[in-house]
Amino acid sequence: MFDKQKLFKIGVVFFIFIAIAAVLLRLLFSRTTQAPETTIPVVVTKGILSDLQKDYKINAYIEPKNMVQVHSKVSGNITTFRVDIGDKVKAGDELLLINDAPYRLQFEQASAAYDGIGKIYERVRRSYNQGVATQQEYDEARTRYEATKSQYELAKLQMDYARVDSPIDGTVLQKYVSTGQLVSPDVGLLVVADLSELVVRAKLPEDNFFRFNKDRDKITVKIKHPAEDTLYAAHIERIGEMVEPQSKNFEVVCNLDEGYDFLRPGMFVNVIFILERKEDVYSLPIRTLVGDDVLWYVNPDTMRAERMIFQPVFSDDDSFEIPNGYKDYYFIVEGQNFIYDGQPVSVKNTDDYPELSGEQQPVSESEKEAAAVQETSGGQDAETEAESAAAEESAA
Repeated sequence: MFDKQKLFKIGVVFFIFIAIAAVLLRLLFSRTTQAPETTIPVVVTKGILSDLQKDYKINAYIEPKNMVQVHSKVSGNITTFRVDIGDKVKAGDELLLINDAPYRLQFEQASAAYDGIGKIYERVRRSYNQGVATQQEYDEARTRYEATKSQYELAKLQMDYARVDSPIDGTVLQKYVSTGQLVSPDVGLLVVADLSELVVRAKLPEDNFFRFNKDRDKITVKIKHPAEDTLYAAHIERIGEMVEPQSKNFEVVCNLDEGYDFLRPGMFVNVIFILERKEDVYSLPIRTLVGDDVLWYVNPDTMRAERMIFQPVFSDDDSFEIPNGYKDYYFIVEGQNFIYDGQPVSVKNTDDYPELSGEQQPVSESEKEAAAVQETSGGQDAETEAESAAAEESAA
C-alpha cells in the first residue's frame, strides 16, 4: 500500500516536470522564431516653404457707400422720365416730371392774390407813414400781405416739386415706376447710388469684438467673389459701437480699395479678415498630425517609421508651421495611422524622393534603445522649440 502511494506521488511529480519543460521549450522556441515583419506602404513629404496666415472668413454683400431711394414731394401722374437704369447723373439733374397743371393753377391763383394784396399793403404803409392810416389798419394790411406771400411761395414750391431731381452724383440702379403712373410722396420712384465707393457690411460674432477693436490697424481685409480666385484689397472703415442683443453680432464696415471694374452692388462675396501672417516658413499639411501632437517620419537609414511628439504653435486651415531644423525630415502624410514605432515601411512616392527607394535594414536591440532615447529627446526638443516660438510670438 505504501509502495503504491509512493509510486503515485512520483508519477504526479514527473508529470508536472514534463509539463513545465514543455512550456519552457515552447517559450524558448517562440523567442527564437519570430514572425516576419509587415512592411506598410506610406506617402511622405518634407517641410514646404510657404506663407501661413490666421484668418476669419464670413459672407456679405457688396453695397454702395452712398445710396438714395428717390421719392417725389407731391402727388400726381408721371409725364416724362429723363433717365433709365444705368444712366449716370449729377446732383440736381432732372430725373422725371410729374403733371404740374394743378400746381401751376394754384401758383397762378396765389400769384394774383399776392400781387393784389401787395399793392394794398403798399398804399396802407405809405398812408401810415404819412399819419393818415391808423396802427390797426397798418397791422391788418401787413398780416394779410405776409399770409398771401406765404401762400404764394408754397404754391411756387409745389409747382417746382413736380420736377424730381437727383439728390447725389451717381448711377441709376433701379426704377420702381413708369410713365403715366400715379405716385405720391410715400412711393419710391428709383434708386441712385454712388458707385465710386463700395463697401461690405460684415456681421461678426460677439467673441471677435475685443480682438477686432484692439488689432484694427493690423488686420488686413480681402474680398473674394465665389466665381473667381482674385482677391481684392479692402480696409476697415468702421467697427460698430454695439453688439446687437438678439443676434449677438456686431457690424464691421469695410471699404473696397480695388475691384471696381468687376464687383457690383448686390454681389455675394467672401470677406477674409487676415488676423496674423507669417511669410517664408516651413510647414506641413494638417493631415500629417495624428491626434493633436504626434508626427511620424521615415528614417532613411533604416527605412523604418519613427514617432515624434510635436505640438503646433502657428497654423492656418490647411497647414502648420514646423521649426527649420525639421525641414529635411521625411514626414509620413499617408499611412501613419496604421503603424507602430520601428515598423518597416515602403515609400510610395519615390518619384519625389528617390533616395527612399531602398530596402529597410534590420534594427539591433541597441539601436532600438538608442532610437527610443532619441525619440524622447526629440519630442522634448520639439516641445521646447514650440514653447520658445510661442513665447517669441507672445512677446512680439
